[in-house]
Amino acid sequence: MKYRLPELEVPPENPFQNDALERKPLVEFLASLIARLEGPFVLALDSPWGTGKTTIVKMLMAKLAQEQFQCVYFNAWQVDYVTDPLVALVSAIDDIRLANGEAESAFRGHLKTAKKITSAVAKRAVVAGVKAATLGILDIEEDLEKMAADAAGEMAGNLVDAFQKEKESLEKFRHEVGKAVEQLKTAGKKETLVFFVDELDRCRPTFAIEMLERIKHLFDVPNIVFVLSVDKSQLEASTAAVYGEKINAPEYLRRFIDIEYALPLPRVLAPTEN
Repeated sequence: MKYRLPELEVPPENPFQNDALERKPLVEFLASLIARLEGPFVLALDSPWGTGKTTIVKMLMAKLAQEQFQCVYFNAWQVDYVTDPLVALVSAIDDIRLANGEAESAFRGHLKTAKKITSAVAKRAVVAGVKAATLGILDIEEDLEKMAADAAGEMAGNLVDAFQKEKESLEKFRHEVGKAVEQLKTAGKKETLVFFVDELDRCRPTFAIEMLERIKHLFDVPNIVFVLSVDKSQLEASTAAVYGEKINAPEYLRRFIDIEYALPLPRVLAPTEN
């Protein structure tokens, strides 16, 4: 039989008010750990589905907010219908509001540029997919072979140029996101942005893997710490679904995660000796 712990209300001013399972020591430990991390960094909190990860995350966010950390909560499962996870990630950052007017203005300016790049990157991904699909349905008969060869040669040249532009765009994206995050300190907050990604293991496999790749390659930015709450066994299954059963899923996932921390089960779910 599977059990799922109910999601508790977590008052921001008193995160442990409803802490019947005595999670406070664990949350305080995790908060102290995150406070010492220097981004870019990815921390994974591993626990089976239904064991209260979301409640722990919300307690942790409230605790960190009390210590002047800017936190972002992102439920990946709720947005796994989008084509590119990058769009959803940037949208979550766009929800941040800074009380300091000067810092808020600078934050918006840098993020505006990052959003433009996000739109361009997402559009190029869609166009590339359409081109690939179109090439896949061509009937290569004798009278079309030269046409196809010419098109392939032209496309190869265009792809080199496109790669250079993409590389420059992504470097600009990282720069602008980094500059935006710098405004947290100007606004009187801690300099680290803590980005919580919840329910990643419940997403469709391709979305989950693309999310990890976007985090690793595009948010490799100083002072950003990602905290993933996952059921690692399910994430490994997603990896196998995308790349095949022969892939070493644990090793593959280690490319994206700097530290894994296995959350202890609450006493109500922990196995007991007879």
